[in-house]
Amino acid sequence: AASEPEAHSANLLPEAPRRHKVLVGVALAAASQLGWGLYPVFARAMQTQEPTLSLLETLLMLNSMSAAELGSFAILRRALTRRKSSTARGNVVARLSRRNLLILIGFALVIFLRATTNLASAGYAPAHWCVMINLCTPFVTAAIGTLVFKEPLPQGTVVALVVGLGGSALAIFGGVRGGQGGSHTSPLLGVGIGIAFGSSCMLAIYQHIVRRTKGLFTEDFVLALNYAV
Repeated sequence: AASEPEAHSANLLPEAPRRHKVLVGVALAAASQLGWGLYPVFARAMQTQEPTLSLLETLLMLNSMSAAELGSFAILRRALTRRKSSTARGNVVARLSRRNLLILIGFALVIFLRATTNLASAGYAPAHWCVMINLCTPFVTAAIGTLVFKEPLPQGTVVALVVGLGGSALAIFGGVRGGQGGSHTSPLLGVGIGIAFGSSCMLAIYQHIVRRTKGLFTEDFVLALNYAV
């Protein structure tokens, strides 16, 4: 019989999806990747080009858009799901123990730091640098899983790390010799790089925490928490 930690870890793993769901998932992942690629570009433009917006103004603007998106998503989800909102709400309240409250506070702090640092890094470092540093998140996630949660390292991680870092180096440093120095020589460049890496670490921690909210909080509650923070 499997030990309790092994059984708990197995429950966190998703079931093998059907082929059409895989195709839909790949399409959504590609669209998500495109969105994350554009995100730091626009964030940097808003903070460095006239008229500039402060970090607080940028956050307020994004939060207003997120609130509208959450409302639209909630309406669609209610129309498509068969679960009753009253049941989900009761589960959340019933499981809101002191321990889970501490988990919520920690989760909210990680969400806040991720959102803030993700925007701030684009104000100090070139957008494509921020994107490439964000792409290191899967490796940080795997490292945390192995070192903290004793999860096996995914097969091919080392090879993917070498190839990924090589491609990132070409994308980051390839433009310097091409005369695109400009913002690359900013004295705050190191600050931007550090913030971007910290943001990637926050996202990696977020991935592990959100997996472990399964069975503690409903999906709707976790989604609402993200937007509320």
